[in-house]
Amino acid sequence: RNMALVKVSRNLLRRHPKFKSQERNNSSLVTTSFQDEGQIALITLNNPGKLNALTEPMGDELTEQVHQLKTNKDLRAAILTGAGKAFSAGGDLDWLLARHRDTPENNFEIMLKFYNRFLVMRELPV
Repeated sequence: RNMALVKVSRNLLRRHPKFKSQERNNSSLVTTSFQDEGQIALITLNNPGKLNALTEPMGDELTEQVHQLKTNKDLRAAILTGAGKAFSAGGDLDWLLARHRDTPENNFEIMLKFYNRFLVMRELPV
């Protein structure tokens, strides 16, 4: 299988006739739709009001969806994108600012778990 992890504009995908959604798996913060007979998963970070800022709950939902996708033998590509006008603003600033009140050791562990939630995309066998 070819390695394919791409962030792209949703508008570009909507204009292409092959990218009509066939199936949807939705949660509040992450949505997944399938195109091209289930061979392409379009995973969307879905919190446009906060420019898709990364949060622990969003990371948990992304992790859950990726684990489900790993069992899809027809999957050839996964595209990660963001709803609204931004892919992602990065980590949620309110949460990140609150981290400074913790000990460096505990902060290290928490931040490592936080970022690993989003690096889960690397586990997809595409």
